[in-house]
Amino acid sequence: MKIVVAPDSFKGSLTALEAASAIEEGVKLAMPDATIVKVPMADGGEGTLQALVDATKGTFVECMVQGPAGAPVKASYGVLGNATTAVVEMAQAAGLPLVADGAYDPMEATSYGVGELIRAVVDAGFRRVVIGLGGSATVDGGIGAMQALGFSFKDEEGSEVSSNGRGLCSLVDIDRSSSHKAIETTEFIVASDVNSPLLGEGGAVHLFGPQKGVSPDDIEELERAMERYSLLLGKGIADIRGAGAAGGLGAACFALLGAKIVVGVDLVAGEVGLARHLENADVVITGEGSVDSQTVRGKTPAGVAAWAKKKKIPVIAIGGAVPTEPDGLHACGIDALFSLSPRPITLDESKKHAKKYLSAVSRQIVHTIKIGIDHEAQLVSD
Repeated sequence: MKIVVAPDSFKGSLTALEAASAIEEGVKLAMPDATIVKVPMADGGEGTLQALVDATKGTFVECMVQGPAGAPVKASYGVLGNATTAVVEMAQAAGLPLVADGAYDPMEATSYGVGELIRAVVDAGFRRVVIGLGGSATVDGGIGAMQALGFSFKDEEGSEVSSNGRGLCSLVDIDRSSSHKAIETTEFIVASDVNSPLLGEGGAVHLFGPQKGVSPDDIEELERAMERYSLLLGKGIADIRGAGAAGGLGAACFALLGAKIVVGVDLVAGEVGLARHLENADVVITGEGSVDSQTVRGKTPAGVAAWAKKKKIPVIAIGGAVPTEPDGLHACGIDALFSLSPRPITLDESKKHAKKYLSAVSRQIVHTIKIGIDHEAQLVSD
């Protein structure tokens, strides 16, 4: 039996490769002669950098950049195994985990460090750059990142605005004349884990702002600022799928860098050769920290299921948290869903023992598969 193991990371506990290895361990205990193919996956959000570097046997390059709160942080970009493609992950420079608990303030948070990472990549000579969006602490429309690349954002008096949400609220003009010259000769690909537009109830401010600490008093001010910003970026920007990702950085990359916005999980699948690995597979096991209603909007398990269904391969997903009514997940191609937890436990315990629990549940999944195989064999013999 050939089993393809293609999980995302279990955030806070296991990288995608570590999760795949834990699942592999459990599978081998139940079925030692199985052929197991590990394909670490991601969807454009946090963990995309690690998954792509692991899967392509690439390398990391460390940089010091400005973090979301302004203090320097150590971040990395990746060079894929082909040595021609670089990967920048927003979470490395402007992710929520980089902000101290209780200190979330999107009006002050900046994406400037993301631009510094992009600048480091193009200065190093890379002309194909993948930018993974997701896990951001910012709602600045990406102006911070673009300022780091030489774009100028002006207020009514012609002064440069601050590189954060507050600066976005005072923005009236964009000057593109001093942008980094390498932008014109670089292919930028934005891998988004959400397909949200820039504006509206499902956009950067209303849908994701509260998760990042945007207060009710600031919601409408930021939304109006995003509306003005979308007009400055260009007609139709507001409606582009993925423009609202990462606090609006998706829109900035599209309009100012000429980036192509793609479904993150599909980009990762292409880079790691998922379709090739699925050939002649009997079953796929995927998963991530939380498999829920958000999963069907472009998260890894749903994306892997879509690829597997093209080849009519059954898909099993494992989640640290799973819904009691998974009908929507079944509809998107996930045939069976298992919880990581062996019993009611705390989130801390789940993270601490994720490897052990993931191996254990994988073992039971394969024992369940064997029941079906043995039963079918018995029917044939009868």
